[in-house]
Amino acid sequence: MLSDSAITSMLPVGELERARNFYELTLGLRLLRATQTEAWYECGRGTRLCLYKPPSPPGQNTIVSWEVMNIEREVKELKRKGVSFQDFDFPGVKTIDGIADFGMTKKAWFKDTEGNILAVTQRY
Repeated sequence: MLSDSAITSMLPVGELERARNFYELTLGLRLLRATQTEAWYECGRGTRLCLYKPPSPPGQNTIVSWEVMNIEREVKELKRKGVSFQDFDFPGVKTIDGIADFGMTKKAWFKDTEGNILAVTQRY
């Protein structure tokens, strides 16, 4: 269940390199890994921060992501409770049964009652 899962704050940025400089040099966060579109940081008590260059307009981005051990099980359970998962089919992101497989991670997106985009993520 999500109440037992680690949480990652997802922060969309306009310019990743500029944001990385601020979070690393100014705030002193330790970089875990980075790609051309994301930068991951380890924070206190097992929490993480992900800066990412969103493929969609502002306001349509992931705000919070829970790290789960079995994404298929979590998606199935949340669907059983009435949660609808978003489907995507564009370059770089294609979902099957609500889940996108990026090789090293799987991710599924859904909205809360206020329209905020949330996600569950499984890492390999």
